[in-house]
Amino acid sequence: MNKANIEGLINLEIELAKSILELKEEHETTVLEKWENLLTNLELVISKKKGKK
Repeated sequence: MNKANIEGLINLEIELAKSILELKEEHETTVLEKWENLLTNLELVISKKKGKK
């Protein structure tokens, strides 16, 4: 995975984190948990890709 792709994933992670913060204020825990799980999965993908460099 090239640097631009990793940066794109990091930017996506930042946007998801912002969405999670908004959801904490507006929605039920189950919705929040789904977003947190998605973010966790993205973090795992990013860390695996960085490790392969």
